[in-house]
Parts: sequence; C-alpha cells; structure tokens
Amino acid sequence: MIAILAGWVWTLAMRAWIKPTCLPLAPVGEREGVREKQIHSKLSLLMSDYSADRPTLGFLFASLHTGASLVIWPSLLDAAKRHDVNLICFPGGRLQAADSFEIQRNAIFDLASSQCLDGLVTWSSSLGGVLGPAEIKAFHQRYQTLPMVSLAQFMEGMPTVAVDSYLGMRALLAHLIEGHGFKRFAFIRGPEGHYYAQERYRAYLDSLQTFDLPLNPKLVTRPLPWESGSEAMEILLDERGLKPGRDFDAVVAVSDMMAIWAMKTLQARGFDVPKDVAVTGFNNSIEERLATPPLTTVDLPFYEQGSKAMDVLLQQLAGESVPALITLPSKVVVRESCGCPSQAIALATFKPTGKVGKGKGERKLRDVRSACVSEMATAADLHPEESKAWLESVFDAFVTELEKPSQKFLSTLNNVLEEVVRSNYDLVNWQNVISVLRRWTSDCSENVEVLISQARVAVEEAVQRAQAYSQWQA
Repeated sequence: MIAILAGWVWTLAMRAWIKPTCLPLAPVGEREGVREKQIHSKLSLLMSDYSADRPTLGFLFASLHTGASLVIWPSLLDAAKRHDVNLICFPGGRLQAADSFEIQRNAIFDLASSQCLDGLVTWSSSLGGVLGPAEIKAFHQRYQTLPMVSLAQFMEGMPTVAVDSYLGMRALLAHLIEGHGFKRFAFIRGPEGHYYAQERYRAYLDSLQTFDLPLNPKLVTRPLPWESGSEAMEILLDERGLKPGRDFDAVVAVSDMMAIWAMKTLQARGFDVPKDVAVTGFNNSIEERLATPPLTTVDLPFYEQGSKAMDVLLQQLAGESVPALITLPSKVVVRESCGCPSQAIALATFKPTGKVGKGKGERKLRDVRSACVSEMATAADLHPEESKAWLESVFDAFVTELEKPSQKFLSTLNNVLEEVVRSNYDLVNWQNVISVLRRWTSDCSENVEVLISQARVAVEEAVQRAQAYSQWQA
C-alpha cells in the first residue's frame, strides 16, 4: 500500500490499482484540531485494513513536484513495493519558510506518529531550508519513539544516507581548471543553513587553495535561496560592477535551478554561454533539461539514496545494526555550458572504427559484444550491472537481425525501452546508445544503417510516449 498525503486529499494505491479517497473535512474556518482529528480518524481506519501483515513506513519531505524529489520519492515507492511494506508520504513544506502557504503545508507533519507508522525516513535537508542543524534536530524530537533514517543531513543518533556533494564539486572545479584553464570563478552560494550548500561552498574554497588560486570575495555571492539565480547575477553584475569574461571565466552555482536562471539572465543581457562565460550547475536535476546550452553539472545518485534509506530503516526494524553514515558517490556530467562539445553529436558522427576487424558475420560481432555493451551502458548513463541484461538483449537482437531479418530487433528494443521507463530511468540518452552500437558495427553489413535509422525512430517514439504519459499523470 502506497499513500501520499497532499494537502487534504489522500490517494491510496495498492499494487496495480489506484483508489482515490477524499477525506471529509471541516470547513476552513473551523478549528485546526477538529480537522486534524478527522484526518487521523480516517487514516487509522484505512491503516487498520492494510497494515496488519506488513510494516508501515513514513516519508517526510518538503516538495512533491520539484528537483530531486521527483527522483527520491519514486525510489522509496519502488523500494516499498520491493520489500512489500506500506509507505505513507507526507509532502509538506520547508520549516519556517517565508511563504505563508508553504508554512500551512507544514501541518501535514503532525499526522506522522507512532499511531500509524512503524518507522520514518526524513529528508531532513529539504525540510531545513533556512534552519540550522539544532533547529532541525529539535523538530524531529516529536518522532523520537520511531526508528528513523535521515536523508542528506547527519543528525546525532539517527542513521544517515548522504550523497557526496563535496567531492562532486571538487571534481567539477578540477574539470574547469584543468580541462578549460579557467582561473576566476563567480560562485553562487545556497541557503546558509543547508548542509549540501555548505559542503559545495567548502569544496569551492578548498579547490582554490589546492590549485593555488586567490579567493576574491567580490566573486562570491551572499547565501541565497535556491530560486535566486537571477538575483545572484544582479548582485555580481549590478551591485558589484563585474563583467563576465573580464572579471570571471565561469559561473559555478550550487544547484541546477540557480545555474539555469543565472544563464538566462546572462543571455538576456547579451552574453553568450559558453563563449563569453561558462556556467555550471549541480544535481543533474530534471530542470537541467530546460537549459540551452545543455548544462554541465554533477550527478547525485538520488534514486539509490532513497532506496538505500528504505533498506536501512527495515534493517533497524529487524533489529540489525546499521552504520551511522552511508555516503554515496557523485560524478561530473560534462555538457556544453562549460565549453565542451556535445558528446551526443560526437557519438553520432560517422567514423568507421574498424573495431570489429576484418570479416563479417555474427561470429565476429559476438567477439566485441562485451566491450560494445559496456560502452553502451556508459552512453546511457546506466550502472553496468543494472543495465547489462537490457543492453545485451538489444545487441544480440541487432546482430541476429543483420544475419536473418525478422523484425525482432525493433520488438526487442521497444520492450527494453518500456522496461527502462518502468524502472524510472530516463530515455534521454538512448540515442547515444544507438550511436555507440552504430560505431561498433558500421563496417559489418550494408543493412546496419537501415536498422540504426529504425532504432532512432523507435527511441524517439518511446520518448514521446513517456512524455505524454508524464503529462497525463500530472
């Protein structure tokens, strides 16, 4: 059973079916205590039907619809299905947020308690926003009777599953310094009390020291909210009179959304990105796709983070010992906003490689199967072990189709693309997968180009179906 409490409507989904349940609520003008009592009553009634034979876990977080939440909460949902446990999601808002409506959403956190939950995953860094560690810890005292796991922000006495923002930012800056020769960086800081924002800023300071570059305070903004990319550029360009290309080579932001709005502001003022100034983000979020040129960023394993948090919480419930801190690695994703060429276009460029050697036929292609599949996994931005079965089936069907046309290649490819979408992976890089397959097989048969063209159409159609389904769900 998966439930999402959003505002005052509860959508209950169990296995393959979805049952909307609208809670009968008191009028807005009546006391909050009456409204809360009604919801608790309905919640307890529903949970009595579904929780008897499996644990019921909760997830506290600040937003259902933006940024990393679009990856993290589906990962918890998938983990709940995998472990056959109930999951109730409580998407409230940032604690003590400036927006009055967002503060009202915080009321949903009062519904999470030991009355309906056996354990709790809290995305503490998303809740914190403008709060310091002590205030965030104080907020969680209300749940102290429950086993808990924290996402991102470490809290004493609570296991934490974090991602390595620090080394990710260090690697990004190393790419800009060593790969492009940049030496002057305008740095857009995030919220003062946000753990990850501070880690990325610390990495910036340490990178300057490592590469013996001076720290110019005029190039660093004051701490800003996540949505303040445009404001950051106004601070740098208007308040401080700095000029891109003259005073700084690159803008380094602590989030993709900050970077996107910084880039839009620069472009609106006539600056070319990356010709005049490079721009980089952080998170490799869905919003990154809004950027032109495509945004160089750091990918954080949010899906793995959510899944691991569920595993750790269930280990706690089973009485097993768990580590106090688990840190997952990050990686730089190089795109065009830093000045690098498009990797997708480079992959699609036809250059006979001779990788299959002399001769034709299935036997020789089978010899390069492992190497080709490995490169396809890299192009798809998938973990090799997770994607091995998918990519091997595509490769094998392609080779078989070259030898004996049967239309099974396209059927296999479409089935794999459907599995990729169902597993919450993105199809955006699958044209790169097809490009890799083409490079490895281009000199094997005159039928290669026909199959490759068909495969590109199949991928594009799958992308369109996925987008249409996403819009329908919204």
